[in-house]
Amino acid sequence: MKKPLISIITPTYNRADLLSHAINSVINQKQDIPFDWEMLIVDDWSTDTTSQVVEEYIKKYPQNIKYFYQKNSWIPGVARNVWLDNMSSESTYVIFLDSDDELVDDCIQTCLYRWNMLLKENKYDHVDNIHFFMKGSDGSLVWSKSIFKNVKKYLTISYKDILANKFAFAFESMIKSKPFLENNLLRFDKQYISEAILWLIMSKESYERWCYDIFIDYTWYIYRRDHDWLQITKTIDTQRFRNNALWNAKALDIINKDLISFWYRHTYADYLFREGINWILYGEKKKWLALLKSSLRIQFSLKVFVLYVISLLSQNLILLLYKIESKI
Repeated sequence: MKKPLISIITPTYNRADLLSHAINSVINQKQDIPFDWEMLIVDDWSTDTTSQVVEEYIKKYPQNIKYFYQKNSWIPGVARNVWLDNMSSESTYVIFLDSDDELVDDCIQTCLYRWNMLLKENKYDHVDNIHFFMKGSDGSLVWSKSIFKNVKKYLTISYKDILANKFAFAFESMIKSKPFLENNLLRFDKQYISEAILWLIMSKESYERWCYDIFIDYTWYIYRRDHDWLQITKTIDTQRFRNNALWNAKALDIINKDLISFWYRHTYADYLFREGINWILYGEKKKWLALLKSSLRIQFSLKVFVLYVISLLSQNLILLLYKIESKI
């Protein structure tokens, strides 16, 4: 039987000090279940020693590691698209690995094992994605397991679950390449930096094809919290708030008709609220107020109403309140 080919996609920018951790985590994967792998590193105009770091690895693994340097896109989505034109046509599965993060050493073989077990059990004939927990570099979970306390083996994540706002995107995935390559669904929108847009599109497309996303109670991705944008007490990167506002607008554009059809008013209101939060952090008070009013019209929330009243009085106060809320 032909070994599956795993494509690991890593966009990077000035992470020479951390990138080796990501690469080593791929190289050192256990192979009790044999597989082939390729790692596509897309460098978005780094000015540090990233290229030298990667070249040293390429000397040792010329068949596995591919390096692409592009000038000044400054948008990870654009960097991620480079791999789409350079990934092997034989690719079986795709994993996105940020350049400051790591895979645990049995990540890939565990994914393959769990995927094969699902198919053997005939419980799910068509599985497009397998999702797993992430843990921080300090060992703590990025997302609480409490909602999965009654799940013994697998949890099916439906598109309706996402519409109902039951799941955040604080997990990572192994994606089956073929269905999405054939439909060109793995291409990132140049305007939006978050792969969560992809998860929305893929979940919707899987739902329409009667396929499944499966969540498994296993932690296989190490997320370095040092680069978490929510640490806004240290610095405020206003461009990130703009990008997140655009992400929320794009996400709502994808699912708004379904939110109305399935009557998930609370999710609709929440997306409007989150878009507004990012616009106020970016400095766009008029957009914030307009989105809060829209959110309240969709579904009243005492919290949103109070924030709306406070923001009429002081923009600095609303920034402080959101910093506090982000740390709770």
